Amino acid sequence: MPASLCGYRMERKRPRFSQTKGLKSFRPKTFIIFKRRRLCFGKGAIFAVISRQHRKENAMHTIEEIRREYQRLDQMIGVDTSGLEIMFSPRAVYQYGCCKYRNGRKAVPYKILIASFLKNEETAFWDTVRHEYAHAAAALLTGKNQGHGSVWQSICHKIGAEPSRLAGTCPSQQGNRKDRIRYEITCLACGARYERTRRSRFVDAVLSSGGRPILYRCRCGGQIFRCISR
Repeated sequence: MPASLCGYRMERKRPRFSQTKGLKSFRPKTFIIFKRRRLCFGKGAIFAVISRQHRKENAMHTIEEIRREYQRLDQMIGVDTSGLEIMFSPRAVYQYGCCKYRNGRKAVPYKILIASFLKNEETAFWDTVRHEYAHAAAALLTGKNQGHGSVWQSICHKIGAEPSRLAGTCPSQQGNRKDRIRYEITCLACGARYERTRRSRFVDAVLSSGGRPILYRCRCGGQIFRCISR
């Protein structure tokens, strides 16, 4: 396998010379240098080298893992969430997850969205998966959207989820948000900066203001902004 394809450096062992016997008979050996460790393989060795990118993709969490976890939790709570649609949301920037309901005489959960940037996380990923499951289970048990009330908190305690409405930031979220910032808005009065990932009403108002005051106000009271699009 070419070294350029797997990210490893490969070399051949040079022949050794002896004053008495001349050139020693040698058999070429292949070395792989990986993280400062030198591994030697003799003739006929078989290499199974996986690229770093491939390992990274294999480490990502999948929908099947979420399904298996929900089946386990269904047995604990006594509900059936097999009909739920579970998806990763590539558009999520701030929100970790969301449980969607069909509004009618009874709130029926039908979809759970998990932020795509959590695929490489461990603690934040499973906390979010169980957090959204608790929303769905609470609605299936009571027929109502319980929000973050006592029923939802009780289910969180049973399944081992953190019964808090908001989660702390994780490295994946910070990197995802930084990469997706499209607009930088600056208050001309105090220099405060506002970063936006989407073209919201605030962004539209600044872009169409032409340097005139708008209805939005900065913390300092300023109403004139400048917007830079990336």
